[in-house]
Amino acid sequence: MQQTIIDLSQELVTGMQVFTLHSPTHVLPWARREAYGFQSEALFCNSHAGTHVDAPIHFLADGAAVDQIPLDRFFGQAVVYDLTHLSPRSHISLQDLTQCAAEIAPQAGDIVLLRTGIDVRLGQRDYLTGYCGLSAEGARYLVDLGVKAVGTDAAGIDAVDATTCPAHHVLLPAGIVVFENLANLERLLQVARGRRFTFHGLPLRIPGASGSPVRAMALV
Repeated sequence: MQQTIIDLSQELVTGMQVFTLHSPTHVLPWARREAYGFQSEALFCNSHAGTHVDAPIHFLADGAAVDQIPLDRFFGQAVVYDLTHLSPRSHISLQDLTQCAAEIAPQAGDIVLLRTGIDVRLGQRDYLTGYCGLSAEGARYLVDLGVKAVGTDAAGIDAVDATTCPAHHVLLPAGIVVFENLANLERLLQVARGRRFTFHGLPLRIPGASGSPVRAMALV
């Protein structure tokens, strides 16, 4: 059976949108083919720039760093949920998730992707100030189900006004990694709504890092 491959990653480019406290991203020409016979680039970015994964140490002093997490946490069977009907800056509730699960329920060891629709605002101010986030009760529901990763097309898994970051503080202590700034979830829903698919989001091997850019993709 033929598989459809969907790229779920933002482009990593100079000047890309990042949170205020993150360093700016620069992709700079370095070695020139005309001078050295080959070409290379210098990459300067925050470990949470663009499509990336959060490791537990991002919020937990004794949490695992990205290089300490077994690789099988970053790929596996997945489901995607459509939450675009929610209002900007709202919280994804337990009821929202159970309604989605009625269409296709996540199983233990699955990866759950949340499409909020904020990705269409990428590059605009409200991409960082108007997105929906996962509530603490919603996060506990996913922990109880035994999922191994959660992803969102938003810049953060927590709602904008959730200053204590409850979703991070529920998911990360349970060993659930968090993918943020996913792209093309609308396309994924078109071909995989109500179906299981395979998700891949492998990080770079950066010792001690709290996160890493990933090249995320879905195989449907």
